[in-house]
Amino acid sequence: MKVFSFDVFDTAVVRCLAHPTDLFDYVPAKAGIDCADFKTRRVAAEHDCYARHGGHATLEMIYRDECRLIGLTAEELSRFRAAEVELELFACRAVPVIAQRIEEARTQGARIAFLSDMYLPSDVIRKILSEGNLYREGDLLLVSGEERAGKWDGALFRILFERLGVSAREVHHTGNNYRSDYEAPRKLGMRATYFEDGNLTAREEKLAAYDKSPRSWCSLIAGAARRTRLEERQTPTSHLAAVKQVAAEIGGPVLAMYVLWILKTAQADGIRALYFVARDGYQMVLMARSLAEGLGIDMEIRYLYGSRQAWYLPGVEELDEDVFLWLLRSTPELTLERLLARAELTPEDVAEELKRQGVADELFCRELTGEDLEYLKKVFLKSESIRQQILQRADRNRESLLAYLEGEGFGRDLPCAVVDLGWMGRCVHYLNRVLKKRQWRPAGAYFMNIISRDAMNRDFKGYVPTENRMDMMEIMLLESMFTAPHGSTTGYRFVDGRSEPILDEPSAFLKEWGVPTVCATTERFGQLLLEASAFWSAQNEIPWTTLTDYLSDIMANMSRGEMRAWGVYQFDTEQVKGVGRPLAQPLPVNLHTVWTALVVGNVPKSYRAYWIECCYSLTPRWFELLIRYSIRLRVALAQKVFARIRRLIGR
Repeated sequence: MKVFSFDVFDTAVVRCLAHPTDLFDYVPAKAGIDCADFKTRRVAAEHDCYARHGGHATLEMIYRDECRLIGLTAEELSRFRAAEVELELFACRAVPVIAQRIEEARTQGARIAFLSDMYLPSDVIRKILSEGNLYREGDLLLVSGEERAGKWDGALFRILFERLGVSAREVHHTGNNYRSDYEAPRKLGMRATYFEDGNLTAREEKLAAYDKSPRSWCSLIAGAARRTRLEERQTPTSHLAAVKQVAAEIGGPVLAMYVLWILKTAQADGIRALYFVARDGYQMVLMARSLAEGLGIDMEIRYLYGSRQAWYLPGVEELDEDVFLWLLRSTPELTLERLLARAELTPEDVAEELKRQGVADELFCRELTGEDLEYLKKVFLKSESIRQQILQRADRNRESLLAYLEGEGFGRDLPCAVVDLGWMGRCVHYLNRVLKKRQWRPAGAYFMNIISRDAMNRDFKGYVPTENRMDMMEIMLLESMFTAPHGSTTGYRFVDGRSEPILDEPSAFLKEWGVPTVCATTERFGQLLLEASAFWSAQNEIPWTTLTDYLSDIMANMSRGEMRAWGVYQFDTEQVKGVGRPLAQPLPVNLHTVWTALVVGNVPKSYRAYWIECCYSLTPRWFELLIRYSIRLRVALAQKVFARIRRLIGR
């Protein structure tokens, strides 16, 4: 090929906003002129100008021929026009994959051309391309408004042939508009590539549509999601590609909404130090630092190593009902060894005492039942030896925890709060128990959702109100998405007179699954959102319903490949490192599954706690369809039977 040509907007460059017209919301403030309905006027003026001039217009024509009709002075029009150009220059960023294709074409000795159906002046577009290191001296730039010709009917391509002295078959064009950038050049005999990735995805469109008010955060977040997706396009496997796609289009936006609420709420509450708790807080703290910088919020933002295992035990002062809630909490595959490990005990530490209390040997080597837990509760309350061992370990761990907290800035007379995803508030409750020992200021807390009403009695706040409890599968997805590349905090130890966190080895499975990829993607999302900070002034608040509606909609419409990728994610169900559980499991291919679907109208009971749509995606396709059909058949038959019964009763 002698020439490689590229469309400009949404191909070679994309804006940091979702839609081109969203930029008009910021023009009046930039121009320093109060004009509440400027966007509506500007869009209408452009439409009328295109209609009047045969589909080709320039920015000068739009303002000269149309805007003068809406009662603005010549000076005001000039300031509006200058502000719009300045904002366009700031909003546009190069698309990495297209920049790479341009460089590859240059190395082949090909000429580069840029074609745009656009009203902006060519000198402005040339500057946009140059700032993105896309345009070089000698490249051709053709703009429809100035050439009075467009791509959609092939006229602009014919001008390219004439200017460069080439035939159609010697040109390869790339663009994001199917009609203008793919069909039109192919009709002329050119080779063409449809660059659909430059357009907003269905998810990004939905996200932008949640808030159509001026200066919407949703437009900025959708724009950042698109840029992140375009930057993170190259992946070694389809699995990692699916992981990145979800992290860019779900993880980044949800994280940004939540952290924005945290920062604004903490600022209003007079908080001076925010502590994001490991491991859920790893990606949050990176996002918070980016957003706080862009918003100009002066607040300490720290990462705090902590966990249930690291905080529960130091907060124990006596074996009361509050302690037994976590010490004897039932979890899958819970054994006596794992239960004792919650209090840093081993079976050997208490074996003689348990036997003296009448505990049978077989209890040491099988999974514990609910009755076993009730029995052990009575034993623990009765045994002074076990009680003393637990309290001694609590005292020892409390000392190292307090030393760590003091090193992180606790103990100052400074309003502070900790941040976590959720969900019960018990970790922070035990942290405050420890702080109370030194009479330090207790910490407030911010959660995405508090699902325990008891937590409402404490100084804790949730983005999503407690009465609107999030679905358990949504919680599990968020837990898997907002994790860290390091291991869990198991406690603290003194090293050279300083208390440091003790971390488990990170899971090899999760590393291979793609946790580092998720973290890198959401971190990049925050950086790209920060690049658009010039558009952050006077933003509207994001209601919590936007987050929950978006999350629910996404989970209901994930692709099969995305569900297969995220369904196998494993998270710890035990306080101490132990049992891992995936978000989903493939349904067993047997007659029992079919029978349950036909008779009960559901999947087997043991699978109802999983993400059921992911379970389907992991199941062989033919069997998935069989089970879905069987359940629909069972439901339809039940409806007919009930309808028949109602008719009989009505008689």
